Amino acid sequence: MHPRIVGIHPIDGDLRFLKKMVRLLDNELGSDFKYLRLTNNRLSHAKCKDSIRGAGPYDTLLFLCHGRSTGILGCNFMPQISKHPRRYEHGELLSNGSFDALRDRKVFCMTCDSNSFAEVAIREGARVFVGFGNIYFDRKDLIETGKWSKNVVDITKHRLRECVLSAILYAWEKNLTYSQCIYRIKLLINIANDNLILGYKHHRGKKFYHRAADNLQLIKEGIRVWGDGDLRLYD
Repeated sequence: MHPRIVGIHPIDGDLRFLKKMVRLLDNELGSDFKYLRLTNNRLSHAKCKDSIRGAGPYDTLLFLCHGRSTGILGCNFMPQISKHPRRYEHGELLSNGSFDALRDRKVFCMTCDSNSFAEVAIREGARVFVGFGNIYFDRKDLIETGKWSKNVVDITKHRLRECVLSAILYAWEKNLTYSQCIYRIKLLINIANDNLILGYKHHRGKKFYHRAADNLQLIKEGIRVWGDGDLRLYD
């Protein structure tokens, strides 16, 4: 069976920057890429779960979603239309009790806190799992305290997307191992950070670029490979 990258991405304002990544993967990989688009209803989430379970043994599941320590989140939707009509909640896509959907799968999970449940996913049978630490793009409290201004968030998102996309495309072309793919992401983040610090040292807004470099460094340190990192993307 022909290997593919299966991208899972929800409609979500904070994750809109990853829509371009999905589009570019589709343009570059063609039939080697399949897109599972999550919309804000339960049926969409159920269909996506079925597609995850039905993915091929050589496919890589690329989650571009929100996450928390208990699992992967989907879209915002109203769980009970008749009660609290303005209360929207992120629908859970995968969590404790449903990680068996990843059995015999290769997973690249670009979500917040995915390292927290990576060990569970491996225990449930995932062959390899790329996890991330904290990627708090939607943390309004951090923005309000000045730690992450909107400018810093935008710069960080843009550079992170560039690094991850470039590394995945290169890894796919060369059929690298997952460990090599992550090494390349970290290398590209180092290069991006050098550019943000040195290339903007005389820029009037240099503090924003320097803070973005600090944030990228924190994100880079949280990227980890679980399971068999020596597996190649086509294996």
